[in-house]
Amino acid sequence: MSDMNRKIYILPTNEPEIDALKVVGNQDWFQIIGCFVDETSKIDKNYSQIMLWQIWNSAENSVRSFQSNADHYKKMYEDSLIYQRASASGREIDEQNDDFMLKQGKTWKALCDKYKSISDAVVQLYEQLYDMHPKDRKMTKQSKGTVRTIKDMTPKEIEQTKEMSAQAFGY
Repeated sequence: MSDMNRKIYILPTNEPEIDALKVVGNQDWFQIIGCFVDETSKIDKNYSQIMLWQIWNSAENSVRSFQSNADHYKKMYEDSLIYQRASASGREIDEQNDDFMLKQGKTWKALCDKYKSISDAVVQLYEQLYDMHPKDRKMTKQSKGTVRTIKDMTPKEIEQTKEMSAQAFGY
């Protein structure tokens, strides 16, 4: 998609918002995300794998998007310094635009850094738990085989199945 057709979102932002994102981005995401998994439970550890992979995948996609938006505003800012400052008139408007572009770029970059921290923490935890990077996770594929259903069974097989089930469960 060309830069001209690209949708850029404008964030309602200011310096305190940017600072807050930076603080949250610097949290110990390894510790926070690590609380999602009970390493003493093989079942929880096994089924947490997909959740961690989803968090990593989502964070990675967000990082790419946020970095792209930050780069867009940085380029707009650089272009404004090169091309729009030549005029002696309208400087106040240029300064307002520059301030807007700076805040937008800094906000998108702070979001990018936060999600990069999340992604890095998930990778570290994933490698610790599963001895692989999340990108190396193999997705299971749906079976192409046929499934036997009750309509494929004889009345005798159905009765045997019910009897085995009653013995196993005790009722």
